[in-house]
Amino acid sequence: MKTVVLIPAYKDAFDADEEACVKRYVRVLKDRDLVFILPDGLDSRYYAKVFPTVGQRRFDARFFKGTGGYNRLLLSEGFYRAFDRYDYMLIAQPDAVIWQDEDRLDENGKFELNRAGLAAYSHGEYFALGRKLGSFGFSVRRKEKR
Repeated sequence: MKTVVLIPAYKDAFDADEEACVKRYVRVLKDRDLVFILPDGLDSRYYAKVFPTVGQRRFDARFFKGTGGYNRLLLSEGFYRAFDRYDYMLIAQPDAVIWQDEDRLDENGKFELNRAGLAAYSHGEYFALGRKLGSFGFSVRRKEKR
């Protein structure tokens, strides 16, 4: 099973916290293909300089204008066609924290949250064993084969 990690970027550069999170993606997910999804017309020199091993894929800029546009991108057929060679896509927001890269899928491809360790959400924050973990922003989608 081949997985691509997609990192949305819609501005000329990440802030310091986002940059730290994405640098961690590059370290932890080093055995995966990582790709920035960018709007047409965005100056991406920062991304190429700071993250030279991360690929770039551009989409119409209208998809990056607010939540509605972004939702339309994630529902568009063209978005999935752009990553046809992959079985899975992990959409990792640049302000989300990743701790490790372990296979959480069972032999049937079902995600087993119980293998991920206990976490609780309360008032916009995540906690594990009584300590705050941070805010997460991940979305895993299984692609249908044609």
